[in-house]
Amino acid sequence: MKWAGFFTTAQGIVNPSPVVTKHKYEGNEQVEVTGIHRITRHPVFGGMALWGLGCMLQRGRLIDMLFWGGFPAFFLVGSIHQDYRFGDRLPRQYWSETSMFPFHAVMTGDQSALKAYEEMSAMSVRSILFLGILAVALRGRLRREFWYSSRAYKAW
Repeated sequence: MKWAGFFTTAQGIVNPSPVVTKHKYEGNEQVEVTGIHRITRHPVFGGMALWGLGCMLQRGRLIDMLFWGGFPAFFLVGSIHQDYRFGDRLPRQYWSETSMFPFHAVMTGDQSALKAYEEMSAMSVRSILFLGILAVALRGRLRREFWYSSRAYKAW
């Protein structure tokens, strides 16, 4: 779940929202929804929420649940706030074709997950997959050297 969050956030950064343009769309003008925005209109917030949920499932202490639970809460508050702020800037067609919650527009048939994948940046997909495989392969070694380095024990 954490990797899905990282992937979603990275795709949201690579494929910016139509909201970031300075152009104010007129009533009949169409907005082309592409890439990760076919899945959710808030990919960075959604990715952070997935990352937080994954960390909450991995850790069980109360302090971890409170900290990582803030990420899904930030997703809800931030997404609702952005929808409110930019509600008049984009045409109704954009709002009807996209969804705040990931995969809601795909499940209702308004969007296609296959088209979203085809429109995503191939280089970013490859880079994310490579970094994910590398991190999994080096996970034990990196954790051991970071947390239990010999220098830390010499200081005691």
